[in-house]
Amino acid sequence: MKEMGGMLRERRKQMKISLSDIHKAIKIHEKYLIAIEEGDMSFFSAEVYCKSFIRSYAKYLGFDPEKIIEIYNKCNLEQQLDNVKKKLIDDSKFIQKTFYKEKLVFYMKKLLIVLIIGAAIVFLFILLFFNKNTSNSIEGAISQNNKHDEDLNKLIQTEKYSNTTKDLNKQKSSFVLKQKLFVEAITDVWLKVHCDNVTVYEDTLLKGDKKTWKSNEFFTLKIGYTPGVKVFFNGEQIDAIAGSIKNVNTLILKKGDDI
Repeated sequence: MKEMGGMLRERRKQMKISLSDIHKAIKIHEKYLIAIEEGDMSFFSAEVYCKSFIRSYAKYLGFDPEKIIEIYNKCNLEQQLDNVKKKLIDDSKFIQKTFYKEKLVFYMKKLLIVLIIGAAIVFLFILLFFNKNTSNSIEGAISQNNKHDEDLNKLIQTEKYSNTTKDLNKQKSSFVLKQKLFVEAITDVWLKVHCDNVTVYEDTLLKGDKKTWKSNEFFTLKIGYTPGVKVFFNGEQIDAIAGSIKNVNTLILKKGDDI
């Protein structure tokens, strides 16, 4: 964003035009012009307004507005990818931490079982020492000890089977299926859709129109008027209004998110 803003600022300085002069010419407040030059797009409540101001500003300075918008889209996409990568790294760290915690609990349980069996064996030997019928007591102790060993082996086998099943389930879940996005327009609404970082739709969806897209990983959905659409991701309706600002919202939808 700063690269695009720097180009506009440099051209303005070369033309020796002040922000006040541009404000008077194209009726865009100076605070928005400063935000554009500094690459601070969070200053705008909606992307449609941001792009509109950038086009007007670029055209006034003699640039091709669409080329400037291409630079903006490229920078915006890179920023979104960085955000997604950061979230994936955070998720990976959380999963790894949980795995080690579960593994520690498993070994603690195993150690506890061994200690219990050991204590039982010691107790049996103490009883045998004071028991007159030493032979029968020893046979009973051996029988009970063998039973404990069998129970321990069964428990270990059960834990191994459980862990193997979990690993298989994790491997199955790692194969990502096609993700499906379905959008129905309740009223005329501006819409932009990215499928795996590729723009597949950017236009006004007319009332009653229905659109379906598929992706391998995720969608980025930008809505100009959230009450005007119904959004379904993998067959489940998504609340498009939650988190919106002035009925404008951006949704990132991918398999496994807590939507």
